[in-house]
Amino acid sequence: MAGISKLGIRNRPEIMIAAPESVSGFAGFVNEIRKWEWVQTNTAELNGDRFAMQEVSRQITAAKTVLKDRTNHLLNVRHFRDGQSIAWFHKGKPLRKFESAKALFTHVSKICDSLFPDSTRLTNELLNRRKLSSAAAGARSRLIGHVLENATLPFLGMDPSKKPPEMSMYLSALKASNLHFEGKSGWRIQLPSSKNDTCNFKPAFDLLRQILQSKSGGRIKLSDLFSELSRPPVGAREGVLPLLLAVFCVAESQHVAMYEEGAFVQDIDGPLFERLAKVPELFEMQYCKLSGVRSEVFNKLLKVVDANVDDSREPDLIDVVQPLVQFAATLPEYTRNTTKLSKSSLAIRDALMNAEEPATLLFKELPKACGVPAVSASRRMDPKLVQKYVRGLKKSLGEIRGCFPSLLSRIEKSLAKEFGLKSEGEKLRANLAQRGRDLAVHVTEASIKAFALRLGDDRLPQDKWLESLGSLVAAKPPIRWYDQDELKFNQALIELVLRFKDTASLVYPKGAASTSESVRLSLLQSSGVEKSCVLEISPKQKSEATRVEKEIEKLFKKNRQLALAVTAKILIKNIGK
Repeated sequence: MAGISKLGIRNRPEIMIAAPESVSGFAGFVNEIRKWEWVQTNTAELNGDRFAMQEVSRQITAAKTVLKDRTNHLLNVRHFRDGQSIAWFHKGKPLRKFESAKALFTHVSKICDSLFPDSTRLTNELLNRRKLSSAAAGARSRLIGHVLENATLPFLGMDPSKKPPEMSMYLSALKASNLHFEGKSGWRIQLPSSKNDTCNFKPAFDLLRQILQSKSGGRIKLSDLFSELSRPPVGAREGVLPLLLAVFCVAESQHVAMYEEGAFVQDIDGPLFERLAKVPELFEMQYCKLSGVRSEVFNKLLKVVDANVDDSREPDLIDVVQPLVQFAATLPEYTRNTTKLSKSSLAIRDALMNAEEPATLLFKELPKACGVPAVSASRRMDPKLVQKYVRGLKKSLGEIRGCFPSLLSRIEKSLAKEFGLKSEGEKLRANLAQRGRDLAVHVTEASIKAFALRLGDDRLPQDKWLESLGSLVAAKPPIRWYDQDELKFNQALIELVLRFKDTASLVYPKGAASTSESVRLSLLQSSGVEKSCVLEISPKQKSEATRVEKEIEKLFKKNRQLALAVTAKILIKNIGK
């Protein structure tokens, strides 16, 4: 009795102590748990190694399971044995001796009723557990996926004629509790009110919201959130917590932001909850409800992003942040890497790509990028500054959106310039396509033929056609270019178009395809004067040409260098005559 009083548990009604006569061997089991908990708390390296963190969590769970099993075996409260001697204590005081398991459980039930007045009343043995079986966990994951994706469908899109385990979970946890119901505008997820809270879920959701709001816009780890919800007076079990959280995320979607390993999550979906249920310590949650003088700025930003908000609710922070973050996530790689944007557009692009906090993004980082001070939560902003912020953001978003199309436009202008054409758009393409098709059937050299075929490809849309040419010339898709790749493209295009023209001049020396054997000769003198011509050997001249070729080859065998020099001199004299 003296030892029990020293534990300091008089004000801990949730603790009931059983003191068997012998507890030898238990110290090792307790020490094993304490060792792994020490590792979890004091090893900083775990924060950057999710696999190691998961392994530590598994080891703690395994050690606790072993201790629990040995405790249950020792106490054997379900089947009292004759002569069993266990002393029971509650709030530091001894209890009467229990004659049967029923008497013990009746007393424990009364204690639990007083400790957990706000506990949920969920009659589903698959779900309402501390640890789910693998089959039940899979069914819960599928149900959560339906909640997140099919909230507007009857039975969350499931076939009511079939009875998988997730259907029984749905009927008992969502349908019977009125969390999923059909209103005037159709089926939807809603949080319970006092009038229709048949499963007593309202206290759990109220506490969840209260915990989030107490952070004043800050984040909370889901492992800490789950821990709070599992304590008195709610005492929600681990099996049902992810489902309750999914329901809350749908019902409060405009206020909820989720983070995985510190990064903002754009879409809260089923796969995310599968990971969340396994390692909640890697996830954080934030409640972003708009209030105060920032509303004026927010309402103007809402028009900038053209947010699609359901008429049944008021818009909030996430309605603006989510389209902006999704916009940044879908930017082409070129747009993410280029520096060919204005200073403010570069700052806005980087702020969107590195966004972590919705409120910080909208009211601090984006205003700074637009050259205005942060938007205070307590002091009204000058209307001129609000206008400057909104207009600057809208202008920069347009510039960022048009960055890659502008690159394609420059590719088009480079093609027109090198081919000496003044047309653009479809007219330019039609002209180049005809040139490409005409030449492609006559050439065999790989690079010229590939260029001619790309020019002549009329099946692709205009933008894809320009991307195709850019990929060929620069050996890299324009969508993945850096700024230096555009310079490489322009240099390579000059050389390729020159070769294309020279080849075309051989195939069409007089404006039409020739049957003669042709070669283009170009000679540069030391004076800088260049002379060139296209030489042909017709079919009728072929036998005579062969005879002359053999005579000239005799001179090259005697003195090759001298023969080359003399031949060049004779050619220079005769080119153009």
